[in-house]
Amino acid sequence: MKRSLMIAIVCGILTALFVGLYLVNLETAYKNGTQKVVVLLAKNYIDQGTMLDESMVEEKTVPKDYLQPRAVQSLKELTAKDGRRMFMALVPIEKGEQIITTKLSLLGEETGISSIIPTDRRAVTVLLDNEMVNGIVKPGNRVDVISIFQGEDKDRHASEGAYTVLQNVLVLAAGKNMLGMSKVVGAGNKNRETPEMDMGKVAVSFSVTPVEAEIMILATERGTVRLSLRPTGDDKLREVKAMKMQDIAREMTITMKNQSAGDVSTASRESTEAVRIKQQEAIALLKKYQQK
Repeated sequence: MKRSLMIAIVCGILTALFVGLYLVNLETAYKNGTQKVVVLLAKNYIDQGTMLDESMVEEKTVPKDYLQPRAVQSLKELTAKDGRRMFMALVPIEKGEQIITTKLSLLGEETGISSIIPTDRRAVTVLLDNEMVNGIVKPGNRVDVISIFQGEDKDRHASEGAYTVLQNVLVLAAGKNMLGMSKVVGAGNKNRETPEMDMGKVAVSFSVTPVEAEIMILATERGTVRLSLRPTGDDKLREVKAMKMQDIAREMTITMKNQSAGDVSTASRESTEAVRIKQQEAIALLKKYQQK
């Protein structure tokens, strides 16, 4: 009888102990689950290929249980020490969605250029003279693409002209530098040169539509491509008339005849002289870049 009573008491004590431990663990789990943590959320829709910066996200506090694995929890994690952006969206991120590293790409030489091509765009790469690109055209710049074509006019005379074939084109990469890279790859080795630089050429990649890609390739194959760098913030498309050598020569001939005849006023002569100088500069530039 006493033995049975002792067993019952021990079982009761053990049961009470287990129940107590369960309740303590349940309370701890509840407290941890309701604990608030900071996480980064997208302010608005972020398209694939977008370089993330502080203006695109905001800090919010959420219950710890709602924190997704590998979520970014600090604005400082998005940029390098020098303030450069480090991450690009690999896939679209919806408004209010947590920023998680599995949807981001840390830019560098290993990621390749395909990870920074915007949605519905293509990357077209052109080899350009090193002196035209190095220190002038950088990833993120906007340029107009000018192609110099040689052909024949309707009278089968040789004709050469410069045509603006594309406007407001985004530069994705220039040499080994890609859009959004946190640092220049190989910067620790100042003597390191890329194969493009050894040949006097630099590979420049542009973000274009499929139709623009065809235009770019045709202009490269049939003409000599040059870039016209746009100022920051200028995204206007303008109607640009092609400039031909015979048109420049014709205008210069008319100008010189008017000057010889003396049928222009002093103000007109000054204006004409300014035009003549500009025309001479244009001819010199076209001859410099004339296709060999």
